[in-house]
Amino acid sequence: MVSKSREKAWRYVGRFMDAFASVEAAVDNIFEIMFNLNATSLLLLLGTLDLRKKVKLLELGFEQLEISVGDTLNRINEFS
Repeated sequence: MVSKSREKAWRYVGRFMDAFASVEAAVDNIFEIMFNLNATSLLLLLGTLDLRKKVKLLELGFEQLEISVGDTLNRINEFS
């Protein structure tokens, strides 16, 4: 039988992993749209980049498109 404190800790870990996966999926979706990637390119490229590199490339893409994203990408970068 698992202790209540250990079960609570695992729930926190599970919630964190779920939230992190949601953020990364959203970043991947923006990445795919911004750079117009097909499925093969997307799988090959995203598998080799960690979240911080993806966010940096998105920042460069937004700058190129002259779109101001404010603090949003900086906040994502802090969590990665």
